[in-house]
Amino acid sequence: MKDLDDPKWVEYFFRPHSRAELEEWTSAMRCFRFCRAIGGHANDPDILLCALQVDSEAALIHLTRALGIPLREVPAVGQGWAGRSRPTPIEAYPRFTQPGRVQVAGVDCFVWVGQDRLEISVFGAASIPYEVDLHDVEDARKIEELLAPFADRAIDPPNDRCFTS
Repeated sequence: MKDLDDPKWVEYFFRPHSRAELEEWTSAMRCFRFCRAIGGHANDPDILLCALQVDSEAALIHLTRALGIPLREVPAVGQGWAGRSRPTPIEAYPRFTQPGRVQVAGVDCFVWVGQDRLEISVFGAASIPYEVDLHDVEDARKIEELLAPFADRAIDPPNDRCFTS
């Protein structure tokens, strides 16, 4: 997490949720962490984020299949995307497209594959679209049931804006 010696950062980070509430959430989740939005004009939400290490195409395919995440091949130029923007390929595995918005364990989430990781974001499903609440924590825990065999691949913290207690 960013600098806890900076009072402005601390005030910003803990504005929507107290430290005690975030500690309670963190202890209830094994892989997901609360991550504060960048803020400013970025228009990004607070999220619950899980990052899992992926070190090969075979590992990516195995993980996405186990989680029920569709992994689609990039269509050839002019095929399958006329009238729409071309799907975003996964940089590290360019024959596949980024999963994007999907359902995992019946939960709406966003999945992105980076150079060495697969990230699953849960956010704003219930009452306030840019904030995380207890409903989102419960949704993350549903996903974590599927993640149990892959818990050793969890990257903790997933980024430097995440609360780890």
